[in-house]
Amino acid sequence: MKKNVLLDIIELIKNKIIYIFRKLGLTINRIFCIIYPYVLNIMKKIEFELIRNEGIYVKMTDEQKEIIKKLARCQKKSSSDFVKWVIFSKYINDFIK
Repeated sequence: MKKNVLLDIIELIKNKIIYIFRKLGLTINRIFCIIYPYVLNIMKKIEFELIRNEGIYVKMTDEQKEIIKKLARCQKKSSSDFVKWVIFSKYINDFIK
C-alpha cells in the first residue's frame, strides 16, 4: 500500500475512535493519552514496512528456486525469510567463531 492511502486509513480510524470515546464522555486529553501509544506503534510499523519493501534480486535457475522453496517449507518459513535466516545465521556464526 502507498503511504498516503495508509495515512488516510489511519485518519479515518482515528476519527471513528475519537467519536466513540466522546460518546463515552472522555475529554480530548484523556482520549489522546489512551490512543497515542497505539497510534505511535502503528506508525512505526507502517514506516518499517515502507522501508522493508526494498528488494535484492539474485539471478538463479528454476531448479535452484525450487530447492530454496522446498527447504523453506521444511523450516516453515517463506522463501525470503528462509534466505535471510540462512545468510544471517551463517554470517553471525562465522563472525563469532
